[in-house]
Amino acid sequence: ADWSLWSHSSVDLDQWMDQAKAAVPEMRRFDEELSRVTSLRSIVAQRHYHRTGTLRGFAVRIGEESGETGSGSDGLLVVRPTYPDEEPARIRQEAAQLSERLGPLAVVRVQPIAPGDLAIGRDLACWRWVRTSCGELRIDDFARAEVERRIRDLENELRGRLLPFGQANAAEPGVEWLHEGDVVQIESRAGLNRFLSDVCDRTFDKAPILRNELINRDKLSTAVAAARMRLLGLMLEKEEEEFLGLTGAPPERTIYLSMFQASGIHREKGNGRRFGDPGPHDPRRWSPAWRRIDDMAQGGESVGVDAVISGLGEPPVGLRAGPALLLIAAYMLHHRGGIALMERGTFQPEITRAHFMRLAKSPKHFALRRIGAVENTQVLGALVEGLSIWADERPGTDVKEVVEALYRWWERLSEFARGTRTVSPTAQDVRAVLRKAREPIELLLDHLPRACKAVGTGGIDVERYTLRLDGALTELGDALPTLRSQVEASILHAFGVRTLGDLRGQMALDYEDHRLELGSYELRAFVDRALKDAVDDEAWIDGVAGLVVGKRLEGWDDTLVDHFGFEIRGMAQKLARRLALIREGNARAAPVTAVHLTTSDGKERSLYLRDGADEDGALKARIRNVLALTERPDAVLVDLLGEMMDAQSRESVK
Repeated sequence: ADWSLWSHSSVDLDQWMDQAKAAVPEMRRFDEELSRVTSLRSIVAQRHYHRTGTLRGFAVRIGEESGETGSGSDGLLVVRPTYPDEEPARIRQEAAQLSERLGPLAVVRVQPIAPGDLAIGRDLACWRWVRTSCGELRIDDFARAEVERRIRDLENELRGRLLPFGQANAAEPGVEWLHEGDVVQIESRAGLNRFLSDVCDRTFDKAPILRNELINRDKLSTAVAAARMRLLGLMLEKEEEEFLGLTGAPPERTIYLSMFQASGIHREKGNGRRFGDPGPHDPRRWSPAWRRIDDMAQGGESVGVDAVISGLGEPPVGLRAGPALLLIAAYMLHHRGGIALMERGTFQPEITRAHFMRLAKSPKHFALRRIGAVENTQVLGALVEGLSIWADERPGTDVKEVVEALYRWWERLSEFARGTRTVSPTAQDVRAVLRKAREPIELLLDHLPRACKAVGTGGIDVERYTLRLDGALTELGDALPTLRSQVEASILHAFGVRTLGDLRGQMALDYEDHRLELGSYELRAFVDRALKDAVDDEAWIDGVAGLVVGKRLEGWDDTLVDHFGFEIRGMAQKLARRLALIREGNARAAPVTAVHLTTSDGKERSLYLRDGADEDGALKARIRNVLALTERPDAVLVDLLGEMMDAQSRESVK
């Protein structure tokens, strides 16, 4: 503890400062000190913002090698220091070359550095050397506080001298401004802002007007991103309604009004509202952005959505990423028949909210692909007219509509149909092509014709292609009904009846009063399903299949067909034995014992005996004595029981 009346120090800071001046060389450049003490704010092109609604900033960098704008900035203001030992003419030439190299969105300021500024920087470096080198400061609070105070004061003084570098002041002598290699006259802060706004107006002369700070930015807040997601869903589902069905004042409505309503991108067309290009008047200058998307999607190859967003952000459009995704969605909806959405290289036949959700989160996984008219319209016409899977919803004769309709049918196909090998080799080849297809044109005009073996030296045999593809698709579509028919046949064979109606009716007569006496769960569940009149035969078969095998019918594989046949026969036998026991037990007061014999060929016979019969004791003794004389008394008993069961069965038939 310090018990002195006044704080004091045993460290001679003057002596340490002398050592620092000897150790630290004279400062000739500000490179290190600039990065430590300066943190300059970006300058906003305010007039450009008021005209277009887009906030564009110019990052301020001090130093000779400042060429990066940094994230969140559109342009760059570079301050090139001129030190006392440098030639002004050479520095001016280097600054002109730098401004020309950085492009139209960069301005270079040549800033003379006074010797006094360098002296402050050297004093600051010396005090920092003292703080690092003097070990006594760790135990001397008073001396340590004094060193920190000196460093803080010098940093503030140096910062005060450097902060005006990013601004314009008419009173500063020797300052020059250069843009694209030429000297420009900037004499005030207002003049600098006007100049930067003029630069933005010239560079982004095709920028759309969007006065909505919620959406007009690259990075959206969580709430605004959620509002954009809801708006994307409404664009997909309520395109024909006014304001997309939005009422009140949610954030997505304000985004819609400022972007789609004001621009005319969503307007009345025919019997309802549709998305489309802004039209000839284009009051908000959205046509250049729309044409930029059109130009990027013109080629035959896919173009990534992230590349489209990046292209829209470049001059002369300069559209932010927030509204860019909405514009791309509107473009896709307008060109439904000609633009396909690809996800990870795979064609997406139907766009849903889930696609937009993934698109907003990871645009790099998505791409746009223009599908133009193909020369072989005869093939498309034959497919539209010749395939029976369309039913009453035939698509138009263009590639995208045919492929979308084909994949809508594929999505409805059962899991069993997608995996069974009971279909023909052609159907299996067609199925493999549909499962792996990526490009719509190649699918219809190359891969599927080859799977149908309809490609010859003269090209595609249209008639052969249509007939074989129709047969393969019909076969795949019938795979589940065929499986259901096999299951029905197994059930009828197991119970020895001709129709499901006969089976369900007989089960109602036999088991309706005895369901609780059946014992096991599966027997009771089987009977319960049979007794439900409201369930049709198809649903009943599916329920029985799932009960017996433990897996719904649509999810079966080929191995479960035989497994079901074996299990359903066992269930029929269990039900028959249980019913016989129930009837015998009800008919007699005494308990009943059932004896079952099963031969190696699968034939079963049963004999039911009343328990507790003690008569004929002498006869039993004689039988035991006779059986003792045989080598296999059990075989003799089995043969005798079998003969008795056969005789009893013949009597019951009579």
